[in-house]
Amino acid sequence: LTAEKAQNWENKSHSLSNLKISIITGDYILSESRIRELESADIILMTTEMVNSRCRNYKSERSRWIYDVGCLCVDEAHLLGVKERGDKLEVGLLSFAAHNADARIILASATMDNIQELSNWTTLLNNKPTELVVSDFRPAKLNLNFHLYDDTGGYYLSEEEKVNLTINILEKYKDDQFLVFVHAKNIGRSIINEYAKEEPSIDFFNADRSKSDRDKLVTNFNSGKIRVLVATSSLSWGINLAARRVIIVGLYRGISLIE
Repeated sequence: LTAEKAQNWENKSHSLSNLKISIITGDYILSESRIRELESADIILMTTEMVNSRCRNYKSERSRWIYDVGCLCVDEAHLLGVKERGDKLEVGLLSFAAHNADARIILASATMDNIQELSNWTTLLNNKPTELVVSDFRPAKLNLNFHLYDDTGGYYLSEEEKVNLTINILEKYKDDQFLVFVHAKNIGRSIINEYAKEEPSIDFFNADRSKSDRDKLVTNFNSGKIRVLVATSSLSWGINLAARRVIIVGLYRGISLIE
């Protein structure tokens, strides 16, 4: 998401292109030149984990720019409730507010449930009144469909059943672009191996691919060069993609129900 925002905002046709934009995520080394770039930037793009890290290590890693931030905008704020990620965002926000009590904090989400509770919490963060803005606007209608599969034959037969059902749906709507989310890489590879015979414009987005490969996959999908993009959850956080249909293969990741 950070890379996507930087690419869009640095485009000369964008209203923010005249501003200095810097990225700091786990893909970047915090070098001397990067520290100077962050200190002079107008907009800094970070992951939630990096907000936490920078606020915790602001002295040792010379992140004095934290005190100069006028507005912190957190997209996909429902991450606060996600296991193994939400605690890092929560601690990062608490630490940031302690360091910079004057900054405005904006939390944005399309799927947050406990919005009033969150609104009360943000008021306590830096003792500023919180304005809660709620909208049900959606530019395109969202339809949800559930497909049953036979899971009585054991794990491997059940996984094969899900792969076959996925391929049947892909073949039924051959003119539409698809995102296919899988909860295990071996299932993604099975779908790729089976359907590549019918659809050559199919590829697999996962954490094993290099950053440049992942960026290229997103670009090629949005331009229509890839019709079916199979992906793990590494693609599920906030990236805008031109999918007409989305398939989520299975309700469980391991023994955990997908919410």
